[in-house]
Amino acid sequence: MRDNPEQYDHRIVFDTEYQPGDSGIQAVHCLCAIDEVTGQEWRLPFQELQYMKRLPFPTDDNTLLITYAGAAEFDAMRALGMTIPRCDVFDCYYEFLSWLNCREVTGPPIGMSKGGILNACRLFGIDTCETSHKDAMREICIENTRIPDEHMD
Repeated sequence: MRDNPEQYDHRIVFDTEYQPGDSGIQAVHCLCAIDEVTGQEWRLPFQELQYMKRLPFPTDDNTLLITYAGAAEFDAMRALGMTIPRCDVFDCYYEFLSWLNCREVTGPPIGMSKGGILNACRLFGIDTCETSHKDAMREICIENTRIPDEHMD
């Protein structure tokens, strides 16, 4: 990993949504990503992802992938049969947990995970959705093998 994220030609923030199963990911719904350097965005539903053998964006030595709980993203890639990239990864979840473990932080609001992404955003003043909206979207992913079209935007 390089000392400065600015040294990468691509800094790609990405996330997947999926339906969990008893032994891992049952169905991948979509992948969303944005390259912080170029501004290029990707919003790919399962119907496009199912035919891909690799991620649709650069994953070379000059790319930094940025995730939150990246193990889930890599599990989604495995479920799709994609090749796992060999580039640098910055996982904000583990960085946030490390930050929390070095400080005395009061507990999260009721119903929110201490290390959850919404808590991380709120602690650092980053605008985010309401917990109830995230919970509703999570339930849609859990209950459906395919996300209904009206929820894909």
